[in-house]
Amino acid sequence: MNRVRLLWTSSKEDYLVIQKQLGFTPHNVDYYNLALSHKSVLVRARKDSQSNERLEYLGDAIIESIVSDILYKQYKNANEGVLTNMRVKLVQRETLNKVAQQMGLEKIIKTTPMNKTHNFNVYGNAFEALVGAIYLDRGFDFTYYYLKDVVLKKFMDMSKVINDDHDYKSKLIEWCQKNRVHIAYSVVDESKDKDHNVMFKSEVRLNSVHGGFGTGYSKKESQQMASQAALRRLKKDRNFFRKEKKNDSNMQSQDSSCAE
Repeated sequence: MNRVRLLWTSSKEDYLVIQKQLGFTPHNVDYYNLALSHKSVLVRARKDSQSNERLEYLGDAIIESIVSDILYKQYKNANEGVLTNMRVKLVQRETLNKVAQQMGLEKIIKTTPMNKTHNFNVYGNAFEALVGAIYLDRGFDFTYYYLKDVVLKKFMDMSKVINDDHDYKSKLIEWCQKNRVHIAYSVVDESKDKDHNVMFKSEVRLNSVHGGFGTGYSKKESQQMASQAALRRLKKDRNFFRKEKKNDSNMQSQDSSCAE
């Protein structure tokens, strides 16, 4: 790892804090200091300062990969759709926020008090970044072991999370698979709140027809909200996407006739 300029210098105390909180001794504590450093505490004058966003990106991919493998091996009779729904529930932002708090990460995350109060997702984001740090520091095998035998067993009730009915995205995906409806999510806008935290606006489309919008502090959260909006719409009219698509096709046919 290239040496990065942080808001502190690594010390013996850093190692002891990480060791106490995570239960193992880091090889390179800089990875963990970076993972637990939110952009809100950066010294803006330092152009080479870094926050945990790159590690968050890496950790997100690693978590999804490891959880997929665990579910595949543990639920041998589950089909692809069921496994996907399980994974969505386990890696969604709300679940990771709770895991991070169960681990006590709020005690060692470096962020502003305002951000901790108004942006609950800072905890889940830090957890993803932390997994990225563990991967870079200790390798994939150790990261797999830590997620499977420490995080999932000690800080998460997998069965409870999987059976939670408040996961709107999983519900919508399951409904679409059952009814052979194509579902697609896309980020349609990015903005910032008053504390300069990035917010995402996502859209979900069913058979290319608009299903709903949703906003959140992460893409996953915004997709959850968009899914909730789509489920509400489906509750009122389960065929809205077929009707609208048919109307669009009729209008296009009429336009073609007029052009002729």
